[in-house]
Amino acid sequence: MLAALVGVVAVVIPARPLAIDLRWSEAMRDVESGRLHDVALAFNYAGRGLGRTLSLAAIGIVISLRRRWWALVAFAVTESLTPLSVNLLKLLVDRPRPPGAMIQATGSSFPSGHAAYAGATAIALLLLFTRPGTGRRRAWAVVAAVGVAGMVWSRTDLSVHWLTDSASGAILGTGIALATFAAVQIRGL
Repeated sequence: MLAALVGVVAVVIPARPLAIDLRWSEAMRDVESGRLHDVALAFNYAGRGLGRTLSLAAIGIVISLRRRWWALVAFAVTESLTPLSVNLLKLLVDRPRPPGAMIQATGSSFPSGHAAYAGATAIALLLLFTRPGTGRRRAWAVVAAVGVAGMVWSRTDLSVHWLTDSASGAILGTGIALATFAAVQIRGL
């Protein structure tokens, strides 16, 4: 359902930034600081390349050591469908990135791959390592939400995505994880 919502947004979102995108971008410029920039760069590293690869491998190893094969399938499918969906939407929408990016960014702006990966991985971790209806799950859900929100913020702080790109990416990744884990659970997780 959430992934479908992002699909609808992809059809109707204009190439130009929305008013909320412009206001948010202006607010990001108003609060610029070296320390915040360093935090945004840390999020950037965690969401791409070696940082992302190492974290996914570590999670996969832990799931394998616990011999939770259906959980590993759900995790692998989630982490494969997310970049596939992001790249397909980027090709279809081809929305320009904001001006003045603080790091090198290529391709279309909508949706944010980093935010989608953060949403997918945070939800996957929550579902993999906590039990439903427990205080522990609720506490970790807050941590996951803060982490995903941090990634959404970082993409706008670095001026590589509009706010709507980042929020849509997070929603897309969350939706893919929820749908995939639900499908695998029905199958026999």
